[in-house]
Amino acid sequence: MGTGHFIAGQAGGAGGTYTGGAGTAVTALATLGTSGGAGGGSNGGSSNFAGGAITGAGIIPTVAGGLAGGGNGSPGVLLNGPFLSSGGSGGGTNYSTGSGGYGGMGQLGSGGGGGGSGYAAGGAGGNGGAGFVIIVSF
Repeated sequence: MGTGHFIAGQAGGAGGTYTGGAGTAVTALATLGTSGGAGGGSNGGSSNFAGGAITGAGIIPTVAGGLAGGGNGSPGVLLNGPFLSSGGSGGGTNYSTGSGGYGGMGQLGSGGGGGGSGYAAGGAGGNGGAGFVIIVSF
């Protein structure tokens, strides 16, 4: 017999506001070594906005969001010793002619970044990382 523990992860960052704005950043290591993905940027008027970043904490570095103008988000960070992972960053917007940037892929147990909005099409959100199970036996 044993004891089971189920822990919910961190919520991902929100996309930019409906009037246009950068995606919301997410702070790494806020929930037991994993994180949600950052939000994608949204169009507003005649401006482009960047995707949200994953703000670094401890030994996890900051993962920049996709650049304004349709830049793709970056994949999250995975460290194996100690085991830590982060979500992907959000994609940037492209209001004039093109598509929004794709969200970055999340690493193990972490979420993918949101896609940025675009004139032709919005960018796809990044895939979340695979789930995992930790079994400790004495």
